[in-house]
Amino acid sequence: MGVQVEALFMDERERRVTLAVDRMAGVPLEERGAVWQPVAYRGRVPIATWWWAASTGKLVGCSSLERQRVVVELDFDRQVECFGGWPVQLGWDGAAGERHTVVADFVARMADGSRVLVVCPTCASARPGGGRGLAWPQVHEALLEACAQAGWRLRVPEPSSPVRAASLLRAAQFRHPRHHDPAAAAALLAAFAVPRPLREGARACGLPVASAQARAYHLVWSQRLRFDWESPLLPTSVVVAAGGGR
Repeated sequence: MGVQVEALFMDERERRVTLAVDRMAGVPLEERGAVWQPVAYRGRVPIATWWWAASTGKLVGCSSLERQRVVVELDFDRQVECFGGWPVQLGWDGAAGERHTVVADFVARMADGSRVLVVCPTCASARPGGGRGLAWPQVHEALLEACAQAGWRLRVPEPSSPVRAASLLRAAQFRHPRHHDPAAAAALLAAFAVPRPLREGARACGLPVASAQARAYHLVWSQRLRFDWESPLLPTSVVVAAGGGR
């Protein structure tokens, strides 16, 4: 492609700044504010879902249920240290001089220090000014070019299975730290040293059943209890402590 891509983002003082994307290496976009939010079109009311991220303790915006599923996966991924929503808009000029822009859905900082640009392909070019007139393959090519210049990686999420998405969302209801208690976690991990149904282990750990079950779901979310994510997450689901028996 060989075009110069520019990045619009918020600086540390919440001012909008534009830089050539090849100067963006090291800019902590995942910690910056949003440069875009959903707007009304054709008389419809804009819809934004705000997800409280357990990994950062901050709200992250997403503009569709599809993107909410991506947010849940990012929050669940132990390799993701921090991520933010709509933190950068990429712009470039087309062959005929027309301007194209695309807003990244999310930017994540990984445990190895690398940054990942996350863009969902559906409606990527349907945002105001967002690559209008470009098909997804052209948008994808521009994103790859931008990532190559900035030293980022591009992630185009594959749809999760409906079962996995529902199970993750159920576990995420217990993602808040209020569901964690070190003594209770130790008792639950001991109860699940061998695989057993979640409700059964919660009853066997010696804690009040209602709170024990909520804390067990928190351990499932934090991946200290292992579970087959392609199965429905239910009180009867079999889980085991990480490092426990098969």
